Amino acid sequence: RVNYDYKGKYLLEANVRYDGSSMFPEGKKFGLFPSFSAGWRASEEAFMNWAKPAMSDLKIRGSWGTIGNQDVAANTFISTMASGTSGWVVNGVNLLRLSAPTVTSAALTWEKVTTLDLGFDARFFNDKFGVTFDWYNRKTSDILTSANLPWTLGAAAPYENTGAIQTKGWELALDYRTTFENGLRFGVTASL
Repeated sequence: RVNYDYKGKYLLEANVRYDGSSMFPEGKKFGLFPSFSAGWRASEEAFMNWAKPAMSDLKIRGSWGTIGNQDVAANTFISTMASGTSGWVVNGVNLLRLSAPTVTSAALTWEKVTTLDLGFDARFFNDKFGVTFDWYNRKTSDILTSANLPWTLGAAAPYENTGAIQTKGWELALDYRTTFENGLRFGVTASL
């Protein structure tokens, strides 16, 4: 992780994760997941001095990043056979049964969640009133889904990284907080 702050005005951060998981086959166990964010505290610029009596702080920000999801059942990439009793009794012994081997995908790997977020934070009247706005676009790719194979296969279809979804939206939050002379604090937040 690298952070940079220039005079409290220009803010940058970069992160890189290299995660490993035993849930995936050889060659797919590790994933590289970067993220970046930047912020500009416009209220600290000289040309914003005119707004100082009312506006305490204004920060414009953006971020982009990806993370990995390893939430799969253990040994999903290994073909296994289940055993149990068959219900057939011969000479007083319940016979053992074995199921057909499971079909697996050797390409099983991380699901990836990538998010772009743009927004701003503003505070007014000596930080008593605040507004936070975010617009986001989240894409999840390589989602584990059951492969589309014909019923004549004779076994359950394996999981593969073939699914994808996208979520776009925005969030708005307004808050008010104050401290009274006796030390009592009061705050209220509304969000949409």
